[in-house]
Amino acid sequence: MKIYIACLAAYNSGYLHGKWIDVSSDAEEMEKEAQKIIKTSPVPDAEEWAIHDYDNFPNMGEYVGLEKIAEITDMIESSDQDADVVKAVIDNFSSDEIFMGAAQRALEDNRGVWDRFQDYADDFADEMLACHDCGNGEWIKQYFDYEQYARTLEYDYTVIDVPKGVFVVPNY
Repeated sequence: MKIYIACLAAYNSGYLHGKWIDVSSDAEEMEKEAQKIIKTSPVPDAEEWAIHDYDNFPNMGEYVGLEKIAEITDMIESSDQDADVVKAVIDNFSSDEIFMGAAQRALEDNRGVWDRFQDYADDFADEMLACHDCGNGEWIKQYFDYEQYARTLEYDYTVIDVPKGVFVVPNY
């Protein structure tokens, strides 16, 4: 996971001056790298930098603080979920002002990764039907509309596309 830090004075003067750096859970370490970029700028008195690109990391925009990058890195590295799932969840909630809390809740309380939401809904419906004392429940399934149930159930969930299907999170 990397970010491209660019010198804004150079960029505004028509130069592409920056460097790809590895993201870290240590904001101070990344800040030192950013200051090296500023010090080697082709434009005198350069002071500001911005993140101009992301590689294998959620896009947080140009002016996100390195503390936030460090926090997200820590979240990705410490999660029990696959890194691609964590990144997709963070991307999904990144427009939320308190997205870190929402993303963390989603990673902690979810229904997992499914090929598609219909598969989750079918499994959930089968569980619910089995809870009723009707034998093995096979006879009642012929009267149950699984597709309609999935469409209705989806209102209660956030469904996030991930590389291996969908990540299902209950709405609260």
